[in-house]
Amino acid sequence: MRHERATEDVRQQASLYALGLLTQHEASSFGFHLGECPTCRTELEKIEHAVAKIGLATEEVAPPEGLKAALLAAIATAGEEGEDAGEPAEAADAAGADCASGAAPAASAPPPETSDAPVATEPQPGSEPASAPAERQAPSTVAPPLFTQSLGASGRGRSLATVFAWIFLVLFALLAAFALYAWEAAKDENRRLKNQVVAVQAELADAERLSERQQSDLDDIKALGTVPRLAGKPGVRVAQLRREAGAPDNTGLVLWDVEAGECTVVGSFSRPPAGQDYRLWFSAATGRVLVGTVPVNAGGRVAVTLDVPPQLPRGVVNVIVSVEPGGEAEAARTPTPGKFVAVGRLD
Repeated sequence: MRHERATEDVRQQASLYALGLLTQHEASSFGFHLGECPTCRTELEKIEHAVAKIGLATEEVAPPEGLKAALLAAIATAGEEGEDAGEPAEAADAAGADCASGAAPAASAPPPETSDAPVATEPQPGSEPASAPAERQAPSTVAPPLFTQSLGASGRGRSLATVFAWIFLVLFALLAAFALYAWEAAKDENRRLKNQVVAVQAELADAERLSERQQSDLDDIKALGTVPRLAGKPGVRVAQLRREAGAPDNTGLVLWDVEAGECTVVGSFSRPPAGQDYRLWFSAATGRVLVGTVPVNAGGRVAVTLDVPPQLPRGVVNVIVSVEPGGEAEAARTPTPGKFVAVGRLD
C-alpha cells in the first residue's frame, strides 16, 4: 500500500525504524514497504539525516589541561611496575652469590618516589581554566528512560497488533473455507433434490400413462364384452366399418341397440392428425345426424359406447366415420366432404 502523504503513523514508524527499535519482523515488513512507497522513503531519509546529526548537536568541548601528560605518566608507571615484577628474584639470586663469596650485598637504590598530586601545567593563552570542563557538562545524547520505555511499549503494542492481525486473517480464511464448503454442499444437495424431483416427475408421468392405458384396456374390455351380448339381442342393428379409398387402414364394428338408444363402436383405427378427431354419423336418404366422437387410444384401438340422439331421420341405413377439426365439428350438421375414413351399412 502506498501512502499519498506523510501521516503521524508514517513518521512514527519511520522513526522507530531509523532508531532500530522495531522487531525483526516489523523491520523486514517496513523495509519491504519502503521499496514501493516513495513517501515513506522520503520521510525515512529526513529522519536518518536528523539521527546522524544527533552526535553533532552539542558544542565541542576542549579536553582539560594536563590530561595528555597524566595519561602518558600513567602508561609509563604501568610499564615500570611490569618490569619491576621480575627484579626481586634477580636480586635474591645476586644476594645468594655474594654471600657465598663473603661479600656484603650491595644496598639497593630506593624506588623513585611518586606523587599522587596532579602535574601542574601552565594554562596556555586563549584556553579556559581546567575547572571549566567539570562545571560545563555536555548534554547527553542517550534517550531519557521515559522516552525509551515509550518506544519499547510502542514496539510491543505493534507486535501484539501484528499477532492479532494474523489471528484475524487465519480466522477469516477458516470462515471463508467453511462458507465455500457449505455453499458447495448446498449446491450438491440442491442438484440431488432436483434430480429426485425430475425422477419422481418421470415416474408420475409413466404411472399416468400406465393408468391411462389400463383405463383404456378396461374400456376396451367393457366395450368388447358388450359385443356378444348385443350381437344376440333382438332389435340390435350391426354395421361393419370399412375404410374409404385413400384413407388409412381403419376397420371396426358398429352395434346399435335401438331399444336402449345406445351405439357401441369397436375396431382398430390409426390416430387422427393433431388437432382433429373422428366423428360417427348416422346417414339416411333424408339427411345425416352426428352421433358422437370416436376416441382412439395409444394402441390404435377403438372401444366406446355412445348415446344415439332421439331425433333421427327416417330410414337410417348407413354409418360414416369422418375426421373433423377438434372442438368444431360438434356443431356441424353434416360431415365434411372428402373427410370420410370409414363407412358401413346397417343390416
